[in-house]
Amino acid sequence: MPIGAWWRGVQGELACLEKVLLGRTRPDAAMAVREALALCGTDPWCRRCGRTLEDASSASTAPDGRLACASCLKQPLFDGFIRLGRYASPLDRLVQRVKARAWHDVADLLGRELARTVAREVPTPPGGWRVVPVPSPALRRWGRGIDHTDAMARGMCSVLPAARLHCLRARSSVRQAALGRLERLKLDRMAWRGPRAVPGGIGILLLDDIRTTGATLHKARELLVQRGARLVVPAVVCVRDGS
Repeated sequence: MPIGAWWRGVQGELACLEKVLLGRTRPDAAMAVREALALCGTDPWCRRCGRTLEDASSASTAPDGRLACASCLKQPLFDGFIRLGRYASPLDRLVQRVKARAWHDVADLLGRELARTVAREVPTPPGGWRVVPVPSPALRRWGRGIDHTDAMARGMCSVLPAARLHCLRARSSVRQAALGRLERLKLDRMAWRGPRAVPGGIGILLLDDIRTTGATLHKARELLVQRGARLVVPAVVCVRDGS
């Protein structure tokens, strides 16, 4: 039995035991996602870097008609950007609990919400989409009992006409949470593990949970472009502004 399936079974048994002994259970997954997005998912954002636009009325419009911050009008960071909300309570805690508690059903729901946002915001390329999850080191995934980005990718692909493409590998490294922006930018934590070239005509949805400095997304995009990708759009659950 795969370790992920075994761990999900253990989690289910523990949740039942907790409910019987302590009268506690997890909150409803769909309700938790709805509440988090209602509180953190209403702000306008730059469609090039994902940062929150404090005043949408004063924001500029890019040639394609989408909102963009002043810096991205001069030099866009990405071909597009999809997000569900800003990194604030309760959305930040929800993302943390997905990893800390192996909350697979919430990861799936977040992936589905991202897929719906993609469908609204970005035209489907001629070759369709491929969802590329940003990976975590293997030991970290095993310790958590969940590959959270892959779980979200499954949710996305159940809504979009898309397929997952596992073409990146995470190098073992120090935890990025302890690093500053410059240290993150210097850290080489991603390697290529996929086919020699990205199929032509497809669009890449680069999936991660949080955008902090953007260093991880930049490195992943660089590797994809080197292999022939022409359209790379990050899709994240939340963006931490000011990092």
